[in-house]
Amino acid sequence: MKHKCCLFFAGIFFSVITFSQDLNINGNLRIGKLIPGLTDTAQWGKRLYFSGASENSDPLWIARYNAGPEASELRVNLGDNYGGQTDKFIVGAIKYANLTFTPVMAVVANGRVGINTVEPQATLSVNGNLLAKGIKIKANGWADYVFDSTYRLRPLAQVQDSIKQNKCLPGMPSGKSLLAEGLDLAVINKLQQEKIEELFLYMIGQEAELKEMTQTLQAQQLQIDALLKDLSRK
Repeated sequence: MKHKCCLFFAGIFFSVITFSQDLNINGNLRIGKLIPGLTDTAQWGKRLYFSGASENSDPLWIARYNAGPEASELRVNLGDNYGGQTDKFIVGAIKYANLTFTPVMAVVANGRVGINTVEPQATLSVNGNLLAKGIKIKANGWADYVFDSTYRLRPLAQVQDSIKQNKCLPGMPSGKSLLAEGLDLAVINKLQQEKIEELFLYMIGQEAELKEMTQTLQAQQLQIDALLKDLSRK
């Protein structure tokens, strides 16, 4: 009995000593069943593996990667289905009331990122509002073709007919299509610029017509004045 008590207290003593020390591992650390992974190279450092699911052999690990001198990366591997939609890195939180996990952000193996959604439908899908000091959109062409001499500017009568028939300017998407398909900022900005430049052409044309009418009226006024002067002499 005395021997067993000594062993018991000795076990407690060594356990306290063990857990009070740092755990240094000169190699890979695996949690769960061993799954063959990458071998160490000059670039790859040690890895932390997460395995142990008997029905799933997807490699999950975190590793240090040396991209170059004084250039380090922390890489996270999500399974082995690059380009697919099933392997994801999900960040979330547990609800205190029922201890259920609620995702708030997902990085999918196909390169898509979702915020407040785990099924992103675009490279970046945000289920909520965005707040930014600035947004820069890479445009695919611009509307300066309106000022080309070969550009066909619609007569205003055709524009009026299009507005009456479609309830929108010619070439612009309807409100119904925008509600169904969403708004592409690059496309809509280009279309709006097109309409602005067309408007300036209309204004320039109207100014030219107004100037011509003014000159005609002035010439007619001179003729009238001359006729009145001749009549007054008779």
